Amino acid sequence: MKSYTEFLLEKKENDLLELLNEAVFIMAPEMSDIIDELYNSEEGYSKIAKCFYMLDMEDIDTQISYLNLGDDNSTITFLKPEKVDKIRKEKEWTINDVWVNVKGNGIRVGRLTRKVIELYNKSRSVKTTKATNSSISDVKFTDQEIEKFVNAYKSQYDFNNNIMDNFSLVSSEDDIKEAYLEDNYYSGDGTLGGSCMRNDDAQNYLELYHNTSVNLLVLKSANNKIMGRSVIWTLSDGRKFMDRTYTNRDSDVDLFIKYAQENRYIYKAEQDSRAHTYFYEPGDNYNNSSFIQLESKVYEFSIGNNGGEEFPYMDTMKYLYWEEGIIRNYKDKSNYYIKLEDVDGWCDCAECDGEGREECNKCDGDGNNTCEDCRGYGYEECSRCNGYGDNMCKECDGDEEVECEECDGEGYIDGETCGTCGGSSKVTCVTCDGYGTENCSNCDGDGREECGECNNNGTIECETCDGDGEGECSRCGGYSHRDFFVSNWSRRIWLFIKHIHNSILEDHKFNILVDKTENGTKNKN
Repeated sequence: MKSYTEFLLEKKENDLLELLNEAVFIMAPEMSDIIDELYNSEEGYSKIAKCFYMLDMEDIDTQISYLNLGDDNSTITFLKPEKVDKIRKEKEWTINDVWVNVKGNGIRVGRLTRKVIELYNKSRSVKTTKATNSSISDVKFTDQEIEKFVNAYKSQYDFNNNIMDNFSLVSSEDDIKEAYLEDNYYSGDGTLGGSCMRNDDAQNYLELYHNTSVNLLVLKSANNKIMGRSVIWTLSDGRKFMDRTYTNRDSDVDLFIKYAQENRYIYKAEQDSRAHTYFYEPGDNYNNSSFIQLESKVYEFSIGNNGGEEFPYMDTMKYLYWEEGIIRNYKDKSNYYIKLEDVDGWCDCAECDGEGREECNKCDGDGNNTCEDCRGYGYEECSRCNGYGDNMCKECDGDEEVECEECDGEGYIDGETCGTCGGSSKVTCVTCDGYGTENCSNCDGDGREECGECNNNGTIECETCDGDGEGECSRCGGYSHRDFFVSNWSRRIWLFIKHIHNSILEDHKFNILVDKTENGTKNKN
């Protein structure tokens, strides 16, 4: 099957000659390349890209045509058809001449997308009415779906313009601190601009990274400013994990994901601060996400090192098992840990954060879990049309043509060429108007149906905590043990008490207990 770009090169120039006096929706090859990539993806935004795809070269009443790439990823240029026709007649230019030499009007990608969806629905409605004298349901998209398409377009625009060359992996103390400090940011926008680790006060919190098997993936602008960053962990099994991505521009998140996929990294399905969540792993083109346990070694680290009590806020690798020298995204209750989830570099009771209550580790205290059937969207792809909103036309079986009834498929009537089919024996299918597809009756063309598991809510009540989200802290019994890790001295006291407690349980011999405690304390300090 020929690519869309090849189709354009062969068809557009010739077809346009027949439409010089008509309004026609047409895209430049460079823009078609982007739409082609989005259309052929397996992401949800491919359905919006289809609207662009199906409109291209359509004879349609519109003043927005001759679409081309803007000066940046946020705009698309357009020209009015009558203006282009006038220029071509006067200068005898090709279509490419017009695109190269004539500056079009700019329009925001999001605004154009909504207009294209409107035009697509209008085109479908007109064709269906003419063919069947019946109406057809409009294709509809949520604001969130349109936003994802716009971000995907911007990301693909940047990718096609070699922005991936602006990525770098850094590991030195100076480079890591530079990437975190807001003075070095491209702008104060986005998740990067709102990061809790952006201030100068947080620079000391980053010491943990210097003794840990991590790199930092950094995206810089043309003027060497930080536009995005993400911690790259080397896991205990040798695999790489890209942590939550922070960017000035939402669209750049997709670029980080492209980088992760190209380098076979594990990455988060959702760029949030949850530890126990969905992850994408290499394999099958990253089509499937799942819950996985991550673990990384923390080299030469112990309580009291690196200034002692200050730690960075962790989005995913929250649980530091300092006695083992391991950091994880999950709780192992067989060993004590510190939970690194304080924006001021502090930490309280490992299990309950000093509250005496423990959040459910299944739902992260929410009381509800993301529905695994619909991934939290509240709806699933239509089981009949696989989310595309249309199915193969039953009349023509997708062939786009049917046997001519006038000549019974012979092509001739009484030795004369059939006037209906012109001797070809077939005519355009009126049911689908030659598209080979018809509106899906199961989902009314929406491409989705309500999730039966969560009743369209996107979440289900957590079975572990019965929707409560928490219970009495299993580690401290509700007493909180607040601020055990605020200072080196308090840590030593707690270690001493812990050793005494364990020894009493073993043999109740105080003299042996003291000896063991003193030796253990000396070894740890």
